[in-house]
Amino acid sequence: AFLYAMKQPENVPVFFFIGKEPFGVACLTNCQGNRAFGHFLYLKKAWGKYTEQAGRLALDYWFSFKVETRQLFNVILGVIPSENTRAVDYVQRIGMTVLGEVPKMVQSGNTLKPATVVYISR
Repeated sequence: AFLYAMKQPENVPVFFFIGKEPFGVACLTNCQGNRAFGHFLYLKKAWGKYTEQAGRLALDYWFSFKVETRQLFNVILGVIPSENTRAVDYVQRIGMTVLGEVPKMVQSGNTLKPATVVYISR
């Protein structure tokens, strides 16, 4: 499923390496108009070492995309299960802003749980 998703033209992945060793991936999905959704995934060995720099690099890279002279993306959004406080803290450290919490937005087993909506704009 992961490989299939990364090959889709509407997804824009960025892979992170230290030398030849992979340590994470970030991906834009649901690109529509001037916005897209950003996702970040890092291997445990990289947590707290390279992740903030990598996340900022991915955001800068995505915001650099142009169509002719027009910037492609003005807003990158995220939806994070609210109980994943590490992820919410992380995206704030890389410059994203918490917009709020939406109840019953993500499913965990048979339970609907709240999600935190975040964004960053150019």
